[in-house]
Amino acid sequence: MGTAPFDWTPRFRGHPRATTAALAALVVLILWGVLTGSRIPASAISDDPQQTDSALYGATIDRMDDGLSYYQAVAVEQPARGYPTSPPMTVREPTLAWFTHVLGDHVMQWLLGLLVAVTIAVSVPLLERTERGRTSWAATACLATLSIGIFALAKGVHVHEVWVSPLVYLGLVARGVGWTRLSVAALLAAALIRELVAPIMLIMLVLALLTRRRVEALLWVGALVVFAGFYALHLVRVHEMGATSGSESPGWVALGGWPFVVDAVRASSVLALLPFWVAAVLVPVALLGWVSRTGPLFETVSAFLLVYSLVFCVVGRPDNAYWGAFLGILLVPGIAFGVGFLVSVAGGQVRPRRPSLAR
Repeated sequence: MGTAPFDWTPRFRGHPRATTAALAALVVLILWGVLTGSRIPASAISDDPQQTDSALYGATIDRMDDGLSYYQAVAVEQPARGYPTSPPMTVREPTLAWFTHVLGDHVMQWLLGLLVAVTIAVSVPLLERTERGRTSWAATACLATLSIGIFALAKGVHVHEVWVSPLVYLGLVARGVGWTRLSVAALLAAALIRELVAPIMLIMLVLALLTRRRVEALLWVGALVVFAGFYALHLVRVHEMGATSGSESPGWVALGGWPFVVDAVRASSVLALLPFWVAAVLVPVALLGWVSRTGPLFETVSAFLLVYSLVFCVVGRPDNAYWGAFLGILLVPGIAFGVGFLVSVAGGQVRPRRPSLAR
């Protein structure tokens, strides 16, 4: 295929007990999702276009165009639309609103398309180097292109997750292939748009420390310091502008379990086109696909997916399902890896442990 593959190997080859455990975990997650079903009730989805997040962010930017500051606009719009404004974390960071206010929706739509195009252009050739054959690469590349490309079609350029998801994808893939500075820049940009991304940088710092990459670790520390300073200033401004005078959020610890992870991924990815039970099968397969290989790329993405999936099992209400956008964008191409692993098991290349017949 013109380029050497990355340094990766099947994680479970030669380890039948690990293969058995991985397959057992896959079955458990599939059954948990299928038997429990979706945790998102119809009442959690608003039919009123004026009550959507995109409408809120758009109205906030309109008030900024009329001369208000971001925090003044938030203090008016969020309570008026029934959105909580306490604790301060319910108020989004101002970065995306600032850029949209200065550049306008039309330019932002073009920039979003450019971000998506760059992410695809970087991803597809790199994925070629993860596969041994044309068929497997074509499947992975098609799923990745579809998973990333759908964000260019999003009408809500005001919605933070629409921007954050391609940036997270780009940042994690870049880190996995050794493009550290691009990874740090992409993930820091994403964190300055949506604070939920900040723990990813912490995960990357831990990986850098475990692999004794001192220069990379220092870059992540620097990025975390920049984010912490920016976010602290944001919280101070929320208090100063009186944006916490509205109602209080009911909290985010909902213990939705694995079905909420499936809901979150399905609600914000191309899997939304499929019934829930199909997503309940494909999401665990995709997660296994990333985990089933070793090497920097797969270990980087796997660490992120495993940590955030575990967190989402505990944190996140049904109306927070859109949080899964930056999980879904990576899990969808992982379906090809997962199917490849299951095919290798079926073909005897990776063998699960057989019951011992010894007395």
